[in-house]
Amino acid sequence: MSPEIVHDNPLKKLRVVQALLLLTIPFYVYGGEVLGPAKPKDIKGIGLFLAVLAAFNIWYVLSRGRRAVAKASDILRSRSDDALAMRRWYGANVVSLTSSEALALYGLILRIFGGTLL
Repeated sequence: MSPEIVHDNPLKKLRVVQALLLLTIPFYVYGGEVLGPAKPKDIKGIGLFLAVLAAFNIWYVLSRGRRAVAKASDILRSRSDDALAMRRWYGANVVSLTSSEALALYGLILRIFGGTLL
């Protein structure tokens, strides 16, 4: 894929970002196994904190992120050449994807602090 194609097409650029974020998840799992302690520890405090944080992330992606993407998509349906709407659509998608990626990072943090892989 040439750089010009990715640069000119926001959807292809977004797919590259999506693929890269998905490809990092196995590295988080591996990193957690390498960096985490051999014996599990009691992580109820941090586990609860990260569970609340994860719930907030899920709420954000499903409500705010989806609404921002839908709003920009509606504008693009009527005016496909609107550069501002395209930037907002792309930005809202990237924020939603990176917020979702944070869930995998929470798992890495839990593993490093002593949680199990499961």
